[in-house]
Amino acid sequence: MGLLFRKVFLSVVFSFLGFVCFVGVSGKADAGIIPNSVIAPHEYQFPPATVIPKEGFTGILSYNIFREEGQAYDGESALRNMFATVNKVYHIFNIEGLDSIGFAWEGLFGYARALTKTNQSMNGMLDVQMGGVAFMKPTKNWTTALEYWLVLPIGDNNFSGHSWDSQFAFLTNYVYGNFTYDGDIGYKLRGDSRYGGVQTENGGVLYTSSCFGYKIAKFVEPFFKLDYQSTSNGKDLTNGQNTSSQNELTWGIGNYFKITDKMQVSLHYTGGITGSRTTKTNAAEFNLYYMF
Repeated sequence: MGLLFRKVFLSVVFSFLGFVCFVGVSGKADAGIIPNSVIAPHEYQFPPATVIPKEGFTGILSYNIFREEGQAYDGESALRNMFATVNKVYHIFNIEGLDSIGFAWEGLFGYARALTKTNQSMNGMLDVQMGGVAFMKPTKNWTTALEYWLVLPIGDNNFSGHSWDSQFAFLTNYVYGNFTYDGDIGYKLRGDSRYGGVQTENGGVLYTSSCFGYKIAKFVEPFFKLDYQSTSNGKDLTNGQNTSSQNELTWGIGNYFKITDKMQVSLHYTGGITGSRTTKTNAAEFNLYYMF
């Protein structure tokens, strides 16, 4: 079983934290977590479908992020800081007759706490997300996957996007010796939102992440990341005015720790490089992966 777990080290992570939006004062920059900016090495290193046991297997991933929100690229930030913990439950399985393809279902539930510039505290549940993955290995060292998320706008008013959203992404992992690359590109199609008497036609979100890791020892696997997102213009359907587009490019550095075959941990820092009409990323992140 230990050999199986080593082969099946997975981290089925699409750490879509969802472009977490906060209700702020008009003209102030919104805070946002770039989708998948929390990924670490081996996130998309799914197992070969042929080694997945008949009953499949289940895991939990916990992402914990603390962000300083005081700086914005344009305008004034509405927040001082924010903490979010997002937990994903996933189950990997295969389907008889589809020997080369593996599957997973995923559910994501989160909680956030934020402090505004006026020292007002806000806390509550994030929008719930349900999704699925189909993955295959074209070669022994290369994994590719397609993933879909449905966002249910049932979070607290201060943290909900207030719209039914669909997200599609292509995920890939490549391993060469001690080197690991994980990357993705995706698009979030947002529905119209209604909140506070205002109806908004939301712009879509294009995003991509790349993570480069190199294993030096069991507990030493440093990695470097680049993440980017661009949100297109939307429209305030109440008064017909367009809402501003947003974009940001960030970098990150951290270390991945393989504690046991069933448990892994990663720590990393993410900072903003350039952007417009959004807060500047300045975040510390802790991820815990556990498989049972």
